[in-house]
Amino acid sequence: MIWNELREEEFASAIEKSNKVCVIPIGCTEMHGQHLPVGTDTFEVTYVCREAAKREQVVVFPTIEFGNIPYLTDKKGSIRIRVETMQLLLTEICAEVARNGFKKVLIVNGHGGNLALLGNFVSSTQHDKKDYVVMYRCSYLYGVRELAEDIRKGEKFPILTKDDIKYLLAFNDAKKLTGHAGLDETATIMAVRPETVRLDRMRTVSGLPVGKNAYFTGTGICNNSCRFWHDEYPNHYDANHGDEGVNERLRHALLEKDIQG
Repeated sequence: MIWNELREEEFASAIEKSNKVCVIPIGCTEMHGQHLPVGTDTFEVTYVCREAAKREQVVVFPTIEFGNIPYLTDKKGSIRIRVETMQLLLTEICAEVARNGFKKVLIVNGHGGNLALLGNFVSSTQHDKKDYVVMYRCSYLYGVRELAEDIRKGEKFPILTKDDIKYLLAFNDAKKLTGHAGLDETATIMAVRPETVRLDRMRTVSGLPVGKNAYFTGTGICNNSCRFWHDEYPNHYDANHGDEGVNERLRHALLEKDIQG
């Protein structure tokens, strides 16, 4: 049940079938290395929510394509909205969703930079008494590291070959980075929007931190939700190159876990 695809007279039935649950995907629009599109987080969270809605009867609201980006503003394609504006937008949207009859609102987040924003927003909804409740979760909680850990615990992934498993375990044991625009996100976008991925551009820049602010490590001192990003990751890409490990089987295994979550 996709909000924008419903006709007006279908909403009463949708509200009943969903047990008054509406899911709101939120991503962002920002640079993801040189090989992934700026809509990476939005594409991923939209896909996960819509696929999950095929298994659980909930209504999926149109994706909010903008999020909290305290960095990456020196690169083309990134769209930064003021935190105050985002807070007001979320307030208005949730109130309107509730006015339409949905009393349980779940915001599903696809962008790490939104964590502080969403934590503050959900807390703000609890200040005054309302006839609806708002909660949130992240759609990217399962990645290559979690997959490797589950394999070591004995969980079976029939879709993966012995070579896939060998690669994943070695990647994990080497403690390689798989953050922003890394193996996790690359595999996901190759599954949901393969036509937007350019693997030949992955190795054009380094995705490793330069260690410029290593002296802050362990102190707990931050300057935003991603510590000193501009200094540590001048190429705005936080990962070891992992293109050789991306295949249809890995994409399926990771996405299936995200959808189940």
